[in-house]
Amino acid sequence: MRLCCVLAFFFTYPAVYCQRPPQPLTHIEACSSFSDAIVQVQTDKMSGTGFIVGADGWIITAFHVVADPDTLEIYDHPRIVIGNRKPIDAEVVSELDKIASLRDFAILKVGKTLLPKLDLGIESNIESGSQVSIIGFPLSAMFPRTIPVGATVPKFCLTGTIAAQTAFPLGNLNFLHTVYFQGVSIKGISGAPIISLQTGKVIGVVSTKLTGIGPTLNNIRKSTSAGGDIQIIGTSGNQFGVAGPVTAIVNALDDQLANGLGSGTGASDVANALDKAKREYGQQHSKR
Repeated sequence: MRLCCVLAFFFTYPAVYCQRPPQPLTHIEACSSFSDAIVQVQTDKMSGTGFIVGADGWIITAFHVVADPDTLEIYDHPRIVIGNRKPIDAEVVSELDKIASLRDFAILKVGKTLLPKLDLGIESNIESGSQVSIIGFPLSAMFPRTIPVGATVPKFCLTGTIAAQTAFPLGNLNFLHTVYFQGVSIKGISGAPIISLQTGKVIGVVSTKLTGIGPTLNNIRKSTSAGGDIQIIGTSGNQFGVAGPVTAIVNALDDQLANGLGSGTGASDVANALDKAKREYGQQHSKR
């Protein structure tokens, strides 16, 4: 009887051992494993980040990288840079309506296959305080005129911590799933994946539209651009009552806020929209 118990333990132990939950990735492991699936998204007006979610050319980015959030007009010539290759034309296949602009993500398609890809996860499975990696191209937006044509723009691999999540609408936002993270988030990172080190899957798409007193700063910016009389008194007593300096100050403050707190659309919304886009894309091309 004792021998049978020992044999039973011997044969069942490996199975139990193999069922242990996987160990979380380190930040270095995540950056090394997922970097090839991160792409640069270029238009005539913007530059940002995207990531591949389908080996046959499906890519996710931020809405405001490829289209004007107010007019919903697609910026000219969306292009994708994969690795060190030449830019290739991309097709925006998601519906560009007001709800999509508030969700701040867009779905692109390029004519490539066998591409490295990232898997979408479920943001609600990740607890606040969990570590994430965010990989993107900030320099592409910060210094677009000083980067030589054809030069390789470096990818930045940034760290972050999930600060909070919402699963219900806030204010005028129509989408349900939002991930807030503490960490560096600057221009050019928009559209980057928020990758959970716990699961190795994407749990959100960087938007950074919600940062501290961002709405207040945005109102100042709009009022100034419309000719509003806004004055900011500097430390030396100088008054700035013209649009240029005020806008510069507001932009600088907005960037500082974004460096502390960022937000992104949860992967659940993205996954649902991606499934719909793939079905409609397949139906349209099957008729040709």
